[in-house]
Amino acid sequence: MRDVEGRSFGTDRWGYLQSGERWRYVKFSTGDSMGYEPLPPRQADLLDQIVSSACFSRDESLKK
Repeated sequence: MRDVEGRSFGTDRWGYLQSGERWRYVKFSTGDSMGYEPLPPRQADLLDQIVSSACFSRDESLKK
């Protein structure tokens, strides 16, 4: 993951199983992490929205 200036602030790993289930694991440079184990696509879609929201800063001062 990168900020608006291209600096790395963590990793985002994800994958698909043959069954169609998905998994995801995000680790931030602060040491915080979040993710989910293999889930059906509908459940994974909902959790992806939550995980993705943690990957974007709403702090305008960080964009300067």
